Amino acid sequence: MIIGQSAATPTPSDLLTYGAEHLTYEIDMFRHAVELGRRAKDQAAVNVSGELFALHLRNLIAFFWSKRRYPTDVWPRTFARTPPLGQQFKQVIRSPEPS
Repeated sequence: MIIGQSAATPTPSDLLTYGAEHLTYEIDMFRHAVELGRRAKDQAAVNVSGELFALHLRNLIAFFWSKRRYPTDVWPRTFARTPPLGQQFKQVIRSPEPS
């Protein structure tokens, strides 16, 4: 289920699946932005990596430190309350940097 495309209220399982995919994506893109900056060979590449870094950092900050406004918001406690996905969350955070 893609959040926002259905009038139906997502189930807790839907929120966990969506949250895990979204969080993994944001962490991966944040890491890729850092690596792009390290490998940048010209100013344009430095600028692009800086903008990507800022964008994905902002999304991660919003996830970890924003208040939950709607029942369908995915936030850290969504994972903490579900032991199997809580472990998956820890693995996402600790996964190695992209090569």
